[in-house]
Parts: sequence; structure tokens; C-alpha cells
Amino acid sequence: MFKPGEVYSRRTLHQQYGGQPHNRICTPADHNMILLFANHHHSENGTGPYTSGWTKYGVFRFIGEGRYGHMAFTRGNRALRDHITYNKRLHIFVRTSRATPDDVRYEGEFVYRGHFYKEGHDQRNNPRRMIVFVLKPRNVIPVAT
Repeated sequence: MFKPGEVYSRRTLHQQYGGQPHNRICTPADHNMILLFANHHHSENGTGPYTSGWTKYGVFRFIGEGRYGHMAFTRGNRALRDHITYNKRLHIFVRTSRATPDDVRYEGEFVYRGHFYKEGHDQRNNPRRMIVFVLKPRNVIPVAT
């Protein structure tokens, strides 16, 4: 379906599959997928309130959605957490640069492995609890020791 490393137009993805075009967690109603969008700048250098990206442990941390107050397991956050229950596959795209916000690079298909909370601030600069999802690449098979 998608090729890891390939750059796609986010606009074209939404035209083809649907989903919420301005959300970072998009849930196309007529397809068994969830599209996750991370910002290149935030995922590359770890700045900003929505720091998503790869860790040195080979998992992708993805910050949940919600602009104000504590993040909760509603809408996209619930869909992401419960994607296996709803038979939805997680696909992560990272914006390639600030200059070309419509261009997104496909990172791959992932599986929810858990979450934790971190303290941060909302868009009104009020303190809040943020959900950080821990996502594992789907094609990685753990080795028994």
C-alpha cells in the first residue's frame, strides 16, 4: 500500500482515504487504517509541545491529540489506543520540512505497545497532562532469549 521512505502528499492521502485533514490522528471511516502525522521539526530535534519521533530503543513515541486541558482517551486518542480491537492499522507519516507542509514521508506500519503521561502546557500555556503513545514497528519480531 505505502512504501517506507516514500514521500506522499497529505492532501492526496485525504482525497483518497478520507479522514480529518487537520488532525494529527486521522481515522478514515471507510478504510481499516489510522493515519498518524508527526512534524519533521519536532520529531528530528525534540522541540515543541508535540515531540513525536524515534527513540534509541527503536520505538516511535507519538504525542496524543488535544489542544487544551489534560489529554484524554477520546476521539483519535481512543482510536489509536484501541486500533487492534477495531481492526485498524496504524500508519505513520512525518512532514518532510516546514517549507513543504503537505509533503509527508511514510515511516511504516506500527502497533500500539503502551502509553505514558508527561507534563506539558496547552496552547493557552496552562499546565496539563499529555498522552505519549509508544508504537512499535509492525514488522519487528521480538527474539526470544
